[in-house]
Amino acid sequence: MKISLYAFKFNIDFIIPFNTGKNIINKKEGVLLQLTERNGSTGISEISLLPGFTQGNILSATEELIRIKNHFKKDDFPEKISDLFLYTKKLSGELNLSSQVAFALDSALLEIYEKTKSEQAFNLLNYYKKEYSTPPCIKVNTLIVPDEDPEKTLITLRKIVSAGFDTIKIKTGRMKLEKENRLLKLISDKYKERLRIRTDSNMKMCFTEAKELFRGVNPQMVEYAEDPFTDFKNIPRFFSETGIKTGVDLTDQNIDLKKIISMDGLGSIIIKPALTGGIHNIENIFNICRKKDIPLIFSSLFETGIGLINIAKVSTLFDYKKSPMGLDTLKYLKKSPLTNLNIIKNGILCPYKSEFSNLTEKIFIQNSLERIM
Repeated sequence: MKISLYAFKFNIDFIIPFNTGKNIINKKEGVLLQLTERNGSTGISEISLLPGFTQGNILSATEELIRIKNHFKKDDFPEKISDLFLYTKKLSGELNLSSQVAFALDSALLEIYEKTKSEQAFNLLNYYKKEYSTPPCIKVNTLIVPDEDPEKTLITLRKIVSAGFDTIKIKTGRMKLEKENRLLKLISDKYKERLRIRTDSNMKMCFTEAKELFRGVNPQMVEYAEDPFTDFKNIPRFFSETGIKTGVDLTDQNIDLKKIISMDGLGSIIIKPALTGGIHNIENIFNICRKKDIPLIFSSLFETGIGLINIAKVSTLFDYKKSPMGLDTLKYLKKSPLTNLNIIKNGILCPYKSEFSNLTEKIFIQNSLERIM
């Protein structure tokens, strides 16, 4: 299989400066990777770059792509799509690829193999020992950065619920603790158990503050509190005293998943694929989670519509718990052909829909992207 490689850089402003929990960012940049097989089949993916999270920049990503392009001349791709990810994991090590480039490479190759090998991606890894009869869709949670005025947040929430979302993720640890607790109680009282709540404190609270955040909040409404504190040894105690489980984001690569996976009170493991690396790495994490019946949640790094579809497709391989994924982030980026995409409807994203098959070609026509390779 002979594959050609092309790359285009992009730069998109945030609507307003966004506080990621690590820093304030004003723009999103990255590279669109286009791989084209000799018969014309194309796979498009995104190399997602975000200061404070990913290492490297457009220049370093370009250098990695040059190494990949030179390797492609060997034309030694595996015949079966099921062997692809082990092949690319080995390749990533040989070429010293960053996690974001490794994931983009896998995503683009996955699309090509779907088209040239007549094997659908959603049938690759089927841990229920049954195949999907139709291409799967995924549920999506919506992200809320609360306003100082709780009434404004409730107005936003009403719109979100009417749009079909039943799971929300609220950024916490940004306002006074009393205000955030009051907001959570308002939501808990108003929506009862019609809405599932996830919070994300980015490890900004101590154990006592995390407990206070949920004082008076119905624990049945809270799916998990993501990274409420820095010391994960407190997960069982937090669950015992609040009835609320903890979600752990593996963005911090120093976290030993095998040490925390059996903790009482662990609710979910959250990953950002651009930081996890290739699909083989994701499969390893998934296998650890599945043995303990812990959901694996895929979360975005403010990717464009192309990147979100990439993540959504890969997530269908590992979504055995049918948990809502954290992919509702396009709304924070200014409108452009890469972001003005209605990919989520009624809280559902269906990445295999036929309308997305020619999406990338339309984007290239509408957007004068700068080619760098």
